[in-house]
Amino acid sequence: MIYLIRYSEIALKGKNRKDFENRLIRNIGAFLKAKGLKAKISCLQGRLLLETEKEINLKPVFGISSYSPCSVIKAELKAMLSEALKLAQTHPQTTRFKVNARRSTKSFPLSSLELNNKIGAFIVEKTGFKVDLENPDLELGIEIIGEEAFVFEKTIACFGGLPVGVEGKVMVLAENNRSILAALLMMKRGCGIEVAGFSEQNLSVLQVFSSSELVLHKIKEASELYELANKFGCKAVVVNETLQNLKDHSINMLILRPLIAFSDKEINSELEKYKSFF
Repeated sequence: MIYLIRYSEIALKGKNRKDFENRLIRNIGAFLKAKGLKAKISCLQGRLLLETEKEINLKPVFGISSYSPCSVIKAELKAMLSEALKLAQTHPQTTRFKVNARRSTKSFPLSSLELNNKIGAFIVEKTGFKVDLENPDLELGIEIIGEEAFVFEKTIACFGGLPVGVEGKVMVLAENNRSILAALLMMKRGCGIEVAGFSEQNLSVLQVFSSSELVLHKIKEASELYELANKFGCKAVVVNETLQNLKDHSINMLILRPLIAFSDKEINSELEKYKSFF
């Protein structure tokens, strides 16, 4: 399988962009290795290209905004027409379609709009399908990068954010599902996590999204958080509090409350986004 991987926030990181890309590549590699899969990951212009042995769900990797299973061909009009038609013909029940072409390589002689028009007209001629830009049954995507074109029909949205680990580590006080959400939101902002709790907690969801193995560190009182955080090089402690249940913490360390402005309804709604991993 070949996947074209997109990221969003990393593209804004200027001089640090390469570091963020490298971290994302390492995280994807670790994610696949944990599943017993070998992979080849290469860096393109604003994209990553992943080649792996079989189909994989990349949604748990923070830093990815979306990805598409794709075919890779030469960036030549004839090849793109042929590949787009081949893909369209795998959907014989389709009646309405659109083409969404994007060229990162501006030296390519046709603009994105011209590509849309030429490929769309060719498919109409060969299949009898109708172009529908508003409610298509099938959307054919084409991205031109360098001398290659990537052709796909599916774009899978992910959680985005930053690659886990680019912002250092934090210690999460795990008490319930709210704590799990607080941890996920910090991971989405690029933080690696360590987890501590007064009782057993189910860390399976966090483990899915973590690029390293997680262990619950048992504690008997809150003061132990400071020692644990220092031991593991954590910059702050993360708690699950909102404005409705604020607490004072006698810990000489930065306290982060990622749920501070959330209502109960918003917390439940946010948790729903991750429910398939519970």
